[in-house]
Amino acid sequence: MIANFLDDFYDILFRPGQGMRKVGRQKTIWHGLLVYLVVNLIGTLSTASYQVQLLDLQELQQLPLPLEVTEGVLGMMPFMELLTKITLGPLYFLGAVAVLHLAASLLKGEKNNYQGNEGREGIKGDQGNVKGLGAVLGYGYLPYVFLAPVSLAARYVAFDLIQFASLIFFFWALILKVVGIREVYQFSSSRALLCYVLPAGVILAAFFLFALLAVIFFAPLMGQMVPL
Repeated sequence: MIANFLDDFYDILFRPGQGMRKVGRQKTIWHGLLVYLVVNLIGTLSTASYQVQLLDLQELQQLPLPLEVTEGVLGMMPFMELLTKITLGPLYFLGAVAVLHLAASLLKGEKNNYQGNEGREGIKGDQGNVKGLGAVLGYGYLPYVFLAPVSLAARYVAFDLIQFASLIFFFWALILKVVGIREVYQFSSSRALLCYVLPAGVILAAFFLFALLAVIFFAPLMGQMVPL
């Protein structure tokens, strides 16, 4: 089991096309959820002290709270973050899988389930697509396991190594998840990227539309309330 996971780990990180194709066929959404949770826990534990260091202790001391209470809150922050990811992480992950599967369905991914443009055999069936999508999304977070050694190395360098590495891991994980969507639904790379960013784009567009309508609606009222 461990040997198989290490093989998958190597293939996904360094041969993403082959690795994600294998994971999408052989793993399920529950494997992906397990990997997602473990990677998040490793990242949280590795960067716990770093997150506390980001807070300005002098500003916190100006709060109308005893110093002991402030220090206690800071000490509890890693635990609270860990508890939040354990309880809400599965809901976020399963929700993301559902939304991305809907986006893939809107982009007509089902038409290419059986045979891709390059002759690759796809993942058959709608249910298989959901399982494969959950698997590749979870395994797509694997680059973040390297936060553990990075957090150790960050103690011996003068610049913000964790922030820099997190940016690299973000784009690395993004590429892996897009490749995974491509392999599961037999999309082109551009369509897989569109599938991944489409939900966020819809949410942003809805937010800006709501803000615009709010401004249009409340602007006359504010003009009447504020004397010129």
